[in-house]
Amino acid sequence: MQGSAGPATRGFGAGSHPAPHGPRQVGKTTLLLELAADSKDNVVEVTHQELADMLGTWRETISKTLQDFRRRGLVASGRRRLTLLDKEGLELEAGLS
Repeated sequence: MQGSAGPATRGFGAGSHPAPHGPRQVGKTTLLLELAADSKDNVVEVTHQELADMLGTWRETISKTLQDFRRRGLVASGRRRLTLLDKEGLELEAGLS
């Protein structure tokens, strides 16, 4: 199966299994903050697939991360829309504060 990349290796080193708040989580969080930077109401109009494409990962990975963020009160979501509810919490998640 030379040349194939599954979820564990797509966009990252083979066998890479970072901690829950490792490089993958930081990249997702940082991207959300960057996308919302120009928004006065902290709303990002983007699909899970678009986020996955930007980060070189699977849509399912993005969906799980956003589900975790929703559960923790960091974001709210709707169709093609993410609202950053706790920017400071997301900055902490990304290691920016």
